[in-house]
Amino acid sequence: MKKKNLTKEDKELIQIGKKAAIKGFIDNRKNTVGSDLAGVLKTKSGNIYTGVNMDVVHSGGYSICGERSAILHMLSKGEKEITIVVAVWISRDYDKNKKWGVLQPCGICRHVISQFGNPWIIISQNKKVRLSELYPLPIK
Repeated sequence: MKKKNLTKEDKELIQIGKKAAIKGFIDNRKNTVGSDLAGVLKTKSGNIYTGVNMDVVHSGGYSICGERSAILHMLSKGEKEITIVVAVWISRDYDKNKKWGVLQPCGICRHVISQFGNPWIIISQNKKVRLSELYPLPIK
């Protein structure tokens, strides 16, 4: 896998994701809907879009990941070319332990992202790869 180090701009996207995850957090242990993850993407035009996940307890397919939520936000503004994507999670006890991290997109998100090019995917707090490294044979 061909990994690259993150730039200062990439690290800023991670911080935007962290803030969005905190802002959108819903503890689904107390509710039927939960959110603890944010997706952030940057488009070819330089615009940044965020989205949060929505987990619906006992629902199966009614949940949506933060990355796909961000893509829907992007599409609602008329944009269609993604250059970079990151998913950031926070712990359910973030207020107490400040635990957070970067996740790789799930398989469904990888497929949806592939419909908008071959963007960079931030896979950790230090590295990124092209989507084609994570999802080499997309269905078009």
